[in-house]
Amino acid sequence: MSDKVNDSGYYKGSQDTAQVLSEVTRKTLAKRKKLTDKSDRLLIVMVGLPGRGKSFISRKLQSYFRWRGAECEVFNVGKYRREFTAQHRKELRRQSSNDKIFSSSSETGGASAGFFDPSNDEAKKLRENVAMFALNKLFGWMGEKLEEGEERVAIFDATNSTKARRASILNEISTKYYKKYGENLGVVFLESICDDQELLDDNFRQKVKYSPDFAGMTEEEAMRDLKERVQNYEAAYERIEDDSISYIQIFNLSSKLLANQIYGRMSKSIVPALMMWHVGNRPIFLCRAGMTLSEEKLKEELRSLPRIHSNVSITSMGSKRNRGDRLGSKGLLFRKKLSLFMEKEVEKFIMESGEGMLDSIRNFNAGTSQRIDPNLMAYLRDK
Repeated sequence: MSDKVNDSGYYKGSQDTAQVLSEVTRKTLAKRKKLTDKSDRLLIVMVGLPGRGKSFISRKLQSYFRWRGAECEVFNVGKYRREFTAQHRKELRRQSSNDKIFSSSSETGGASAGFFDPSNDEAKKLRENVAMFALNKLFGWMGEKLEEGEERVAIFDATNSTKARRASILNEISTKYYKKYGENLGVVFLESICDDQELLDDNFRQKVKYSPDFAGMTEEEAMRDLKERVQNYEAAYERIEDDSISYIQIFNLSSKLLANQIYGRMSKSIVPALMMWHVGNRPIFLCRAGMTLSEEKLKEELRSLPRIHSNVSITSMGSKRNRGDRLGSKGLLFRKKLSLFMEKEVEKFIMESGEGMLDSIRNFNAGTSQRIDPNLMAYLRDK
């Protein structure tokens, strides 16, 4: 066997291969540019059955993008639907008339499961009209002129659970929005898929507790109505399978994510945000470090100043903690008090959260430099 390796093509790459690759790359980049034609405006379209946390995700995304410095608004179709339904009922009452919308809704516009029945043609038409009304409101906001450097994100919060509805949204953008504003929008579909029954039950309880649709119902009646509504949607529900569009699927509120054709700075920022969120509750404590030796020394110096300087603070003197600073006597006392406080708070939280929490917590860290007593976990398990 010869020791000489023929690397003329395999390792270095030939001119022909480079030309082929550049053509493939060119087509790929063209597709990416089409998906991210505008980098300062992004439309996120929520997708999913009722009770899958779409509004929860929408509100979290709104907070996230605003924190990043972008303008962000949520357009909740359910809110507009309740307003339209309440107005429709008033019109029918003036006419002394009745229809399926009237019989499947409340005075405030709340809707029962019958409102979402596929055979309820009047309600179906109203839902379609409301969705397009909300989309046009969204277009008006998104089309406003932006100052240099400004970014704008709109979230279309609705079920959008069929291929036809999603196609109509894209069609409205490519025709109506483009015709009026002379540009397209970057669009990402965000589908929430949930098959964890325990998580679903908790989502359902939260929805019936706070949604205006279930006002005046008992929890049992509301849960029964919501489950019937979900069944009506399930009959026509179509998951996203079109890989030519940009979409993200989130499973069980962040246990797993699937991202397809996600390009562009704002679009890509959605993925890590979704991965770091959760639906669990826990207390968050914000605490400053205890007083250090250098701070205590400076405080003593301040005390020795003439009375005229008695209102001078450590902060105004420009005190700055150094990385190697050690806690002073007051800092050590603060650490001890903080540790005792956190032990009580941690015990209280774990006891209120149930037994499952005990197995998921390791090595609590309390305060500036001291761990909570490691025997605490053994003590809690024995309770």
